[in-house]
Amino acid sequence: MSIENKNAEKPKYVKLATAAKMYDTSRWKFDRLIKAGKLTKYEVLGSSMLKVEEIEALFESGAAA
Repeated sequence: MSIENKNAEKPKYVKLATAAKMYDTSRWKFDRLIKAGKLTKYEVLGSSMLKVEEIEALFESGAAA
């Protein structure tokens, strides 16, 4: 049984490797989505990041398959 902090906020931006871990998929899948124009890379504090809202919307709509 895992203990989750229900008050913890989700991050707004995550790195590509972190996103792959969060959604139990591979980095190349996110690379394909970026190249297809379905996701946008953002520069946040000098790092390439992905917006969590966009990732969630893609996975919920099934467009990330």
